[in-house]
Amino acid sequence: MLVLTRKLGQALHIGDHVRICLRDKTRFHAVVCVLAPLELPVEWDDRPLRPARLPQGGGMTLIPLLSGERFRVGDAAVRVWFDTGPGARRYRERAVRFGVGAPLDVAVHREEVLARIRASLSAEASGHGGPAQVDDRWRVWESAA
Repeated sequence: MLVLTRKLGQALHIGDHVRICLRDKTRFHAVVCVLAPLELPVEWDDRPLRPARLPQGGGMTLIPLLSGERFRVGDAAVRVWFDTGPGARRYRERAVRFGVGAPLDVAVHREEVLARIRASLSAEASGHGGPAQVDDRWRVWESAA
């Protein structure tokens, strides 16, 4: 299971077509937005959810979660937890931890890391960088994360 901490407005990506964003967080619950293709099932509490249809053709699902609850998007299971007690640190009040369990062939990335990967791949495709430069960039990103 991969554990990522996200703050309000930050997102993570599962595979190529699923985006999970933290929309709101109060003391006892968090609201998560799931953007996924309509044919991909989104389940919460073992019940399928019906997404809102977006003009671009995908679906959007808003899920209110308590700390420790889970939902599924296709083959990936996502668990959400956060501090709810009075002793929660100030900088963690608006942060939520996402635990993502997905098959090994499915990539899970923070949104900012995925943007860097796509930028390096487009630079490599346009001929502005070779494999050695991409490897150096990976080392820099891993040390910054």
